Amino acid sequence: MRHASELDHYLARIESVFDLDSIQRQEFTLQDIEDYYLQSNLGYLFIHSLSGSVHMALTDTDKFSGRDYLQQVDRVEREITASEARDVLELGCGKGFNLYHLAQRLPHVQFVGFDYSALHARQSHHRLKSFQNTSIMRADFHNIPVSANSCDVVFEFESICHALDMKCALQSIYHTLKSGGTFILFDGFRIRPMDQLSENEKIARCLVEKPLGVQEGTFINEFLLIAQEIGFEVKCVHDLSSAILPNLQRIQAIQKFLFPTNFQLWLAQKLLPKYLVRNVIAAMLMPYMVESGIQGYFQINLQRH
Repeated sequence: MRHASELDHYLARIESVFDLDSIQRQEFTLQDIEDYYLQSNLGYLFIHSLSGSVHMALTDTDKFSGRDYLQQVDRVEREITASEARDVLELGCGKGFNLYHLAQRLPHVQFVGFDYSALHARQSHHRLKSFQNTSIMRADFHNIPVSANSCDVVFEFESICHALDMKCALQSIYHTLKSGGTFILFDGFRIRPMDQLSENEKIARCLVEKPLGVQEGTFINEFLLIAQEIGFEVKCVHDLSSAILPNLQRIQAIQKFLFPTNFQLWLAQKLLPKYLVRNVIAAMLMPYMVESGIQGYFQINLQRH
């Protein structure tokens, strides 16, 4: 378990370079989230994943491997195969990494990918242009533009965390699914309530979320309650927090290498796009926040009645 002094150290570094009040007060729009991914594109490519993944890797051992980015894909493939799904929708398809592998493995399934980012929609379209069983659209998952009751499976990897209205997003997904259809998500959630956090932990939680384009994180129990109120049945909840730690530790180590002193971090903050450099804040803080059980990463399967 990491010691609170590590968190204090990183917060002091961050405060010496960034305007924390401005970051914490920011109110996101869909355009801000699109700008975040546009500005962060090269960071995700050269630091996160050269193969085009924009989600966390799941690692079964203590040692990260690039193959670990396919763990979520493998799990979704098993769900699609077990349910004999034929029409599958991905929300926030990013650069097309997930659909590339799924469409290749499951040529009999029709896949549709949505992303609000125009850049990601173009990247996905280019990557998948040779596949006959995929199509890509630029769309907002608060208002999914497909026919009601048309999808056997909807899935997402770390995109619904960007929802500006979680209930609206879940209602849109619910109406898209066929009766008995499944929504599979892999995403980050808040775990520990505010009254169990120190003042620095409260600040750090916000500073993990905002630099990653998340308006405000959702508590896992609140999310499940919203889903059930809409009409979903919770089929499974798997806590995968420990599985993302090797990837988080790797990214934190890269941050330390690139910005060994506050001067390099200050210079980057002056020269680089704001959303790109703010990823460093989350890279510093996330290992502590996940190991401390303040924030976590889950697979959740919801079924429409």
